[in-house]
Amino acid sequence: MLQLLTSIFLALLLIVNGDTSPAALSDDEAPRHDFHVTYSRMAVENDMAVVRIRLFKDDLSEALSKRLDRDVIVDISPESDSLFQVYFNESVSLVVGEETLAGNLVGSGEEYVGKEPMWWYLLEFKADGPIEGFTISQKILSEMFPEQKNIVQVQHFPSEKTYSLYCVEDSWEYEVSFTD
Repeated sequence: MLQLLTSIFLALLLIVNGDTSPAALSDDEAPRHDFHVTYSRMAVENDMAVVRIRLFKDDLSEALSKRLDRDVIVDISPESDSLFQVYFNESVSLVVGEETLAGNLVGSGEEYVGKEPMWWYLLEFKADGPIEGFTISQKILSEMFPEQKNIVQVQHFPSEKTYSLYCVEDSWEYEVSFTD
């Protein structure tokens, strides 16, 4: 398992350090990625958690299109953001104590990793009190791709404790405690 995680992190590092300039490619010329992964970074401080999630744009378009039974183009628009926020909150569960928190979308955009279009979203979660831990289930895109992998990196402030969660078919859910 550790070797698999190391391989995935190294692959992501190579992708992130690649050419980030957009390429003017037609759909026929655009390279198709061989793996299905999302990457999320979460910062938790006091009663607030903020998540930035990055997904392959074509995977997200395919999932939203299938979910709504119509063609969905992921773009910068209130409609596209709204569709993602609903989908995210159905696919990602963040439970603090007895409270299930909903993510509120505060930003989105497109970026390129190599020549691959990616889409990112920034979501905020607000709890009733300080977040001392949580249970997270991150199953986004898993209904589309049996081999889907969702990586979530968590950092707590002010303790600076960090966690790396590898959400896959046999382990979508994790409990995280900042008091241990």
